[in-house]
Amino acid sequence: MVIPRSVSDFFARESRETPYLVVSLDKAEANYRALVEAMPVALHHYAIKANPHPELLERLAELGCRFECASVTEIETCIRAGARAEDILYGNPLKKAREIAAAHALGVRQYVFDAELELEKIATHAPGAQVICRIVTDGHGAVSPLSIKFGCPADKAEQWLLRAVDLGLVPYGISFHTGSQQLEPASWEKPVADAAGIFTRLKKRGITTLRVVDVGGGFPVAYRSDVPGIDVFGTAINGYITNYFGADAPLVYTEPGRYMAGDAGYILAEVVMVSPSHEPGSDHRWVYLDIGRYGGLVEEKIDYPVVCDQAGGTGPVILAGQTCDSNDVIYPASFGYELPMALKPGDRVVLAHTGAYTTTYSTTLNGFPLLSSLCI
Repeated sequence: MVIPRSVSDFFARESRETPYLVVSLDKAEANYRALVEAMPVALHHYAIKANPHPELLERLAELGCRFECASVTEIETCIRAGARAEDILYGNPLKKAREIAAAHALGVRQYVFDAELELEKIATHAPGAQVICRIVTDGHGAVSPLSIKFGCPADKAEQWLLRAVDLGLVPYGISFHTGSQQLEPASWEKPVADAAGIFTRLKKRGITTLRVVDVGGGFPVAYRSDVPGIDVFGTAINGYITNYFGADAPLVYTEPGRYMAGDAGYILAEVVMVSPSHEPGSDHRWVYLDIGRYGGLVEEKIDYPVVCDQAGGTGPVILAGQTCDSNDVIYPASFGYELPMALKPGDRVVLAHTGAYTTTYSTTLNGFPLLSSLCI
């Protein structure tokens, strides 16, 4: 793993208190442009929960990116960054009535739902809105499947989109999410086919306003293993849309989060302590950093590359944070991390590709500050 020169130079000349995250705006822009090239006729909505730094949102808004939001606070953040309310998708299927009303007052017109009661709330508090029904997927191929909590069966989607007309809403489309850090492009085939079937059946029943298939996000980042490039996913999804919709192709939405910000970010951290394992026969060292699970590294299935400058041989380590919670172990022995034998307290390490889902997961447990971030 080679740290980009712009990032390594920044770390070398700055004397900020660690830990902190640096995000390369140029890399995030490059990721967006690659996505547009892979899916040129789609409308791309950055899922800002991955990293809502205002400068990142401003750069993406300037490029023409749209935004997917999960709360009124996120909506307001995007509008301040230059987004138009009509370009914001309220993608969280779980919204309080007053949150729907607030979003509607701000000018948001597109809402995702996956339950009948949610549809009724939208009808009451966002009259005339365009509604997109989220259907369930099996999550196969994803490091973090999302099928447990979200999505409804296809027959329910049909039933509720029909009811949307009676409620004064505009049935606008189908959405789904194949899972976070999705490694298999083929995972998009079944939900695209399901969406096409719903479009066809509803059209026969007189519904002519369906326009959107939201294929979600989940596009992966290369951490310690290679992953297919965004062009591979774009080719697969474009092909499925063509195969199942034919000449009557819908407008495609995407909701990339991790893909857009993940490999644009790097966390600089400090070694607090290095100590041997007390397990009989273990040759692992415990390396405690000033960042851990509660400082933003909560995604236990995501194995960030760890980069050190120390020369010499390496040995197996267990990586942990410095809070007083015994669950604050980032990577146990099973992850197979090795770091320099010369590593000692006070040394600095870089956790690479940490631009997504780190600052937003940070807590103040034990009084340690939230993970700070800046863009370069």
